[in-house]
Amino acid sequence: MQLFAISGIINALVSIGLGLIVVLKNWREKNNLIFFLMTVSLFIWGFGYWEWQLASNYSSALFWIRFLSIGSLFIPVFFFHWVVVLLNKKGWVKTIVLISYLSGAVISLFFSSDLFIPSVEGKLFFPYWPNAGLLYGIYVCLIYVGLISLSLYFLFKSYKTEKDNNKKGQILYIITGALLG
Repeated sequence: MQLFAISGIINALVSIGLGLIVVLKNWREKNNLIFFLMTVSLFIWGFGYWEWQLASNYSSALFWIRFLSIGSLFIPVFFFHWVVVLLNKKGWVKTIVLISYLSGAVISLFFSSDLFIPSVEGKLFFPYWPNAGLLYGIYVCLIYVGLISLSLYFLFKSYKTEKDNNKKGQILYIITGALLG
């Protein structure tokens, strides 16, 4: 369990460190602020993951898995928004951004309810593994899979049509990171 816990805290610290580097470089740029918020979500997820893996009782494990899930809930929302701003998408895409934030906010209101994560139990070699509630399933299907898929679609489409080699390289780097991350 220590290895999993250590990976969580490393993810948290590296994420927030990168976010701080970017936002401190130019905090007035919208894309930098969105990127920073995404790294804050990654920090919440990583820190919660660390605490969850170190939890020694049921109630602590349940609290930390719910806590980390708030971070994971907003990672795809901020990623999608970041991609939309980076690629300068307009029109109906802005509505999807708004709906994504609203959906994340509404689901996060239920983070401590049985509708999100009702319980934890031992599975495989994990003493406290989460059981997903109805809202967690909605999050995974609509927010995570939906927004990441749409982000990748936009990125691949932009990569094909982009004329600027620097921007094309940036898009390829983001696609690679998203697929490996």
